[in-house]
Amino acid sequence: MKPRGLVADDDTSVRDSLSRVLADADYEVTAVADGQLVLDRLTGARFDVLILDLDLPVRSGWEVLDSLKNSHPALPTIVITGLPDARTARAARPLAVFMEKPIEAWALLDAIARLLASSLMTSTKEL
Repeated sequence: MKPRGLVADDDTSVRDSLSRVLADADYEVTAVADGQLVLDRLTGARFDVLILDLDLPVRSGWEVLDSLKNSHPALPTIVITGLPDARTARAARPLAVFMEKPIEAWALLDAIARLLASSLMTSTKEL
């Protein structure tokens, strides 16, 4: 079974580019354009990684992160932003990496690999 990635960005070109990077890495990709759709897709579906823009319509990336603290605390998340130093605006949640746009494909895939490894280590410790 292919790993599943959820990509959330309101910019079509960024969303398509990130989706292509994941698809080329053999992920099954779902892409959405607003924060509410992220939460809707996470209801009843399993994803291995979330790539989340902070500046989303309907519900911001910050609102999605707040919601994930309770509903999906172990979901590995790459938070992307075009706003410098946005990572200092709030404390990061566990299993989250902040990246500034533009994002290099190799850096994104490396961050995902590190998050997934951390996620596996965390779930193994809980057993």
